[in-house]
Amino acid sequence: MPPSALSRLRRPEYTGENRCWPCTVLNVALVALGSVAVGLLSPVLGALSLLGGLVLVALRGYVVPSTPEFAPRVAAALPVDLGFHQHRTDGGRTSESLTGADEVDGETLVRRLAEAGLITADESGELFLAAETRRTWEAGMRRLRDVSDDELAAATASAAPFPAEGRVEGDWVVVTRTGDADGTAIDGDEGDEVWLSRAHAVADTAAVAAMGDAVDAETAAQAAMPFRLFIETCPLCGGDTEETVVRECCGGTQGVYDNPETPVLACVGCGEVLYEF
Repeated sequence: MPPSALSRLRRPEYTGENRCWPCTVLNVALVALGSVAVGLLSPVLGALSLLGGLVLVALRGYVVPSTPEFAPRVAAALPVDLGFHQHRTDGGRTSESLTGADEVDGETLVRRLAEAGLITADESGELFLAAETRRTWEAGMRRLRDVSDDELAAATASAAPFPAEGRVEGDWVVVTRTGDADGTAIDGDEGDEVWLSRAHAVADTAAVAAMGDAVDAETAAQAAMPFRLFIETCPLCGGDTEETVVRECCGGTQGVYDNPETPVLACVGCGEVLYEF
């Protein structure tokens, strides 16, 4: 087979160090069963099916379509733990905060949002978004969901608490800092970039807009990520969200009771992870 044909068949995101061995084992078993069935009709075709299937598993990680979607569900139904693990296909990059900083004083942030009337608490102390805040936020997400890449990038950059420019790279919205909060220009480099998944960019940009002038720009940007704790509809597809877990497997999320790994809030429909607890 010519090298160009092999390169087209290869799926490096599912092979090599990214290979999910339980998915591989499952596919080899299915290939073997299918080849046996074919071999009952024609031993030659059965052998060719087995060989072709094994080659595809070796090159692509799996041969049965949609294996990353259904394999973890099959494993979860079995009485033994096959050790499914979700590998990363983004080179290890994770979505960041709109501010570019991880440390936020949660107590101070909650107090500011409560004083501004953006969040409320019940008698038990459980926090909720104010009704008008939620309506405005969800309307903003619906609008941003359908805009062009350039429009989303520009809107996300404008939501940052510092002068910035935005661009889209694949599934990521990249915000590049171009100045300090006081307007002083700076020379940007990779250390001044904030990378957000498209879903997070939509949610966080709409959250900042929903907060409006109720809080300052820095507080709004800091609150955008925690806001996703309250998200009920997916920023990307509009589907419902649920608390679940990411298991280390190429298949994505699994139910919270199936040997949980990382608790998350994710979309039921498309599987997009919106918040990691």
